[in-house]
Amino acid sequence: KLDAGAVIGKTGSSGRSTGPHLHYEVRHNGEAIDPLRFLTVGKKVAQYL
Repeated sequence: KLDAGAVIGKTGSSGRSTGPHLHYEVRHNGEAIDPLRFLTVGKKVAQYL
């Protein structure tokens, strides 16, 4: 669980990127899982980004 106002990501530009971006990855028990399962919630929170 996260507290309200918790930082869940930061943008940056490193490596070979050409501009600021956010790497989005979901892990469960140390293994990467398909993040598309979680993107539908983005429609609800997009107004706050």
